[in-house]
Amino acid sequence: MYTYNVKVKRVVDGDTVIVDIDLGFSTWVKNIWLRLDRVDAYETRLGKNTDEKQKALGIEAREWLTKKVEDAHEIIVTTTRTGKNNPLSMAAPLA
Repeated sequence: MYTYNVKVKRVVDGDTVIVDIDLGFSTWVKNIWLRLDRVDAYETRLGKNTDEKQKALGIEAREWLTKKVEDAHEIIVTTTRTGKNNPLSMAAPLA
């Protein structure tokens, strides 16, 4: 498990963000997709298993997370594991 400061570049949906990770000593890793650990938000796009109501809930979740990220002075993430579909999962205090 590792802890990093990050800058959120974009909120993809209610449980996924794209970040730049500060590794220290002026070294950054850019455009990393992170999933929030233990969060399963609705998708924001219509798909095979997503209807209009679920899409609306997904957009609401994305807007909520975007507001939390915008209001944060500093975001620190702790990696929890590598995922099958995403390089890292993270736990971040957003409250």
